[in-house]
Amino acid sequence: MGRQYIVFTSEYGSGARLIARQLAETLDIPFYGEVDLLNETAKYLEIDTQVLHNFDQYGEVAEIDIEKIIDGYQTVILNIVHKGPCILMERGADYILKDAVSFLNVYVYAPDIAKKIERAVKIAGQSEENAKAFIQQQEQSRAAFYQQYTDITRAELSEYDLCLNSDTLTGNALDMSICVDIIKSALQ
Repeated sequence: MGRQYIVFTSEYGSGARLIARQLAETLDIPFYGEVDLLNETAKYLEIDTQVLHNFDQYGEVAEIDIEKIIDGYQTVILNIVHKGPCILMERGADYILKDAVSFLNVYVYAPDIAKKIERAVKIAGQSEENAKAFIQQQEQSRAAFYQQYTDITRAELSEYDLCLNSDTLTGNALDMSICVDIIKSALQ
């Protein structure tokens, strides 16, 4: 394996988490998803995880300075990377690592809203009635975070090493094996 670190950024409902987990199992390296990074950062900052969940959902918190949260994520992500090869999901890891280590920067998107809704219902437990609005809210929240805290334009394909349209590279909404194979090839 060439590069030892892989960072995923994605549209909500694209199946990127499925791809990342399957890739981690295949490569036998740790996977740190959004919740893992949130929990580790809360532990590092010695705050309740709900504070970071609120930051995630609403972009602001009264309990702690936002810069302290951003610094916490940075410290946690750098500490994880220093432990060895891994896969990181979201949380600005691409921005945090851009001058620290060489990594494969992967962006996963899915233009088909019906497949996004199917994934949100089957994987994240969203109701079909609320899934579309939730997906849109998540996309707006992620874009706002990047705009405010990084110099990376989220979803600007030139920012990434590899961009995958999970809708065209899957047999069904939950089968991500082709995407995993493409990423493995890119690591050679």
